Amino acid sequence: MQQSIRATELTRDQRQLLRDALQEWWDKAIERLNERRQQKQSEWRAKEHDRLGRLESLIQKNDNVVSGLRDQIDDLREKQASARTEEFADLVGGWIREKYEKIADIERTNEEVEQKIREIRSRLAGN
Repeated sequence: MQQSIRATELTRDQRQLLRDALQEWWDKAIERLNERRQQKQSEWRAKEHDRLGRLESLIQKNDNVVSGLRDQIDDLREKQASARTEEFADLVGGWIREKYEKIADIERTNEEVEQKIREIRSRLAGN
């Protein structure tokens, strides 16, 4: 395009008008790109905040489950202590071990979720 402009006999004013028009179009294009970039950034931030909220809710839910499991363990310990037979006490002991395994699984999950939360917060702080 520049070669065809150079080959055309234009006055200085015509060339300046052409440059001004091209600059205006370029500025509008850049403005639109920046607006789109800002819109995408806002959408991304909103999605990350939503994800953060869901993960925090999951941790709270898991903490409530762990609390309930600990209460169940306390009840089972009482049953184990007052068991009339050795077999029933052993059975209850197995249930208690299962509850502890479930607690350990949930706590591992919470550690992973907390790591994801830290990563999201770090990304949000960086942008």
